[in-house]
Amino acid sequence: MPSAFPPRSFRYAQPALLLLGLLPFVALCAYAEPYSDDFLNAWRTWTYGPAGVQRELYQQWTGRFFSTVLITVANPLTWGWQAGVRWAAAGLLLALAAVQYAGVRQLWPDHRRRTPAAVASLAALLLYLQLMPDVYSAFYWYTAAAVYTVGQLGFLLVLLTSLAGLRQPPGQRRGWAVAAGAAAVATAGANEVQLLLLLATLAGLLVLSGRRAAPATRRWWAGLLVITLLAGVVAVAAPGNFTRLVDKGSGLEPLPHKLLMALPRTGRGVLLLLAQPRLLAGLGLVYLLLAPLVRGRGNPFGHRIPLRQSLPLLLAGLGLAQLVSFIGLGGSLARIDNVLIYALLLGWSAALLAAAEQQPATSSQLPAPGPGWRRRLAWAGLLVLCATGPTARAWQEWLYSARPYARQMQQRYALLEAARRAGRRQLTVPPIVHVRPYHVLLTGQDLAVWPGYFANAETAVYFGLTELVADERLLPQAHHDFGGQWRAPAER
Repeated sequence: MPSAFPPRSFRYAQPALLLLGLLPFVALCAYAEPYSDDFLNAWRTWTYGPAGVQRELYQQWTGRFFSTVLITVANPLTWGWQAGVRWAAAGLLLALAAVQYAGVRQLWPDHRRRTPAAVASLAALLLYLQLMPDVYSAFYWYTAAAVYTVGQLGFLLVLLTSLAGLRQPPGQRRGWAVAAGAAAVATAGANEVQLLLLLATLAGLLVLSGRRAAPATRRWWAGLLVITLLAGVVAVAAPGNFTRLVDKGSGLEPLPHKLLMALPRTGRGVLLLLAQPRLLAGLGLVYLLLAPLVRGRGNPFGHRIPLRQSLPLLLAGLGLAQLVSFIGLGGSLARIDNVLIYALLLGWSAALLAAAEQQPATSSQLPAPGPGWRRRLAWAGLLVLCATGPTARAWQEWLYSARPYARQMQQRYALLEAARRAGRRQLTVPPIVHVRPYHVLLTGQDLAVWPGYFANAETAVYFGLTELVADERLLPQAHHDFGGQWRAPAER
């Protein structure tokens, strides 16, 4: 979402707004703690070995061959580094902003001013944070972030390296082609939703290059499409995918029945996604910020595509991705909606840029300033979203809840480590008490008072325990939204 390059009056207001909006999310990284499957995947790596755990997961759970390396071998808990999840969260926030910054710089390579590009990338990140339904799974939950947010980064890197490579002379494109191919393989092996979105994007770019009669560009997109398809086949054909479907109860149903059930739910899901007032407001802000820029600098893609052609393709890609989630998972998860919303923001921005008239850009040409009310309205809208959404809750969580939460978690880990050293097999630990979750870093999940709950079992196995429970006597001191409701199934 490139910046509208505001006048001098906005020189300090914009960075101040971005700082106030992004600061609590960055600060909360210092209080991130491992979640249940972070512990489980580390234990799996210890049990099967770095190579064996990849075979085990591919055969028994998932074909996400790139993500499985990240959640096992590259898992900080595998190396006993619990604080590593905090650095991973901060690194993902920084990486997303950096890739967006590089993308803005690549769109108009003749424009050398770095500050507007930085403002644009940070504004895009802040807007995304206001619209995503689950910030926790995008950055602070290591395993989910390694699957979905890394997949988004891979998708962006495919486009970024392709844009850079295609602007090089034919004899100097090999390095960029290798980088784009590697990013495509990583994206295909990250998660199925991102795989479908990448395939749809590459197919659309291939068709567009064919219409423009650009053989070199057509070969580039065709090569990437083939690489992504081959990597996608490896990921989708994994025996573990079908084993997991059976475990979840959806693998026993015939595929035609699944499609008949999933198609209407997919249509309803897309409509509900697009009908969210905050999301519609976000799309409007993108338009307000981009409109003056495209008037001044023109279409950066070299080919004009009217919105009536690009928007149906964008909606079809979103629908296809959501259809897969309904078939494979029986429903759309919040972390998948994160990916779809980002794809919608990115696709809407690209559609607006591609719909602009062709205008030659020179190094001396500056963007038209555009109406002042448009810029002010856009930034005022972003401020309203921050004040009424995740930014406000992130500030509250950072100021009131993060420190006592982290302190109690460290006390819990001390008890778990002491039990491991003493060879104990059963342990009761205090629940998180006197802490209110604001659903940014703290989602309200905690250990249950019965050992069969997944978070209990997966944490226990990492510390060598057979039974781990929360102390039920202390539950009245826990916030009602912080796991105190978990009871054994027979007691519900």
